[in-house]
Amino acid sequence: MSLDIIRAELKTILEGVSGMGKVHDYQRLTHEWKTYQKLFTKDSLVNMWEIERPEVSRWIAATLGPNGGVERVIHHFILRGFYRINDEQESEKTFQNIVEGVCQSFRAVPQLALTDPPAEMVYESDKNPLGATVFKDMLGVVLCHVAEVNISVQEKVTF
Repeated sequence: MSLDIIRAELKTILEGVSGMGKVHDYQRLTHEWKTYQKLFTKDSLVNMWEIERPEVSRWIAATLGPNGGVERVIHHFILRGFYRINDEQESEKTFQNIVEGVCQSFRAVPQLALTDPPAEMVYESDKNPLGATVFKDMLGVVLCHVAEVNISVQEKVTF
């Protein structure tokens, strides 16, 4: 299975969330204002999410003799969202609703369908399968609400 396929499916799930802005399947950075506007804004509003994979774990789960074996791969992703702060428009509530939509969308997907065999979502526990950290930070020169949703995807690779 390809990491690109996993990223594409994560991006598709994010794009389906109500109120979602632009979605990038990798971390985007720029120092040019015109590129900033193109990458990070939708309808003149900073509203974007990006997918980052800061860690991957691999181990041999089983060997099938001289004809192959099974490797488990866990991809750890951060889904990071930015939304411009505007108190008059109650941006805090709007962004929190988007974050909740992201969490609900991934809770509803126990497996990624595009992969063969299907890759499984990995949660920390049944009681708290998916959470988000929400804080404020600058994106360039714009003060934003920021969320980081940590998810992991486990794939089974046979060789």
